[in-house]
Amino acid sequence: MQHRYKVYMQNFISFMIGGSAFAIAVVLIFMIGPIIEGKYMPVTEDIEVTLLYETKEAMYFEAYGTKVRNCTLTAARILVDEGLSKLSKGKVIVVNDGVGPKDRALGTQNLGTWEITPKGKSLYVQAEYYCHPFWRTNIQLGEWHRG
Repeated sequence: MQHRYKVYMQNFISFMIGGSAFAIAVVLIFMIGPIIEGKYMPVTEDIEVTLLYETKEAMYFEAYGTKVRNCTLTAARILVDEGLSKLSKGKVIVVNDGVGPKDRALGTQNLGTWEITPKGKSLYVQAEYYCHPFWRTNIQLGEWHRG
């Protein structure tokens, strides 16, 4: 009877260790995967953010670039940064051009025109793409700095 109990406990401990290792691996993949994908597998390349014109109240921008992966654009964000160096600081402006998710063809893209109020010294354009069912991919599209 003691032998059966010992075998049962060994199997149980092996199962728990194996299950825990698998769970940790899955969590790590879902934590690190979006970061790696956004950095090393971009959806767009060669993005250039251009100031078209500005008024007393607002700045008007557009961006050009090349889409290299077949993903759906689900959101775009413009971060106006008042002279700060990090994206996590500053004001986030959600871009809404009246259209929902966009399936755009691969190749040259024209994004914008965007009206930005209030005006800032730096502008960062970020996009969120849906490339597969596991997570959303966030990518820094481009940036613009005054002077």
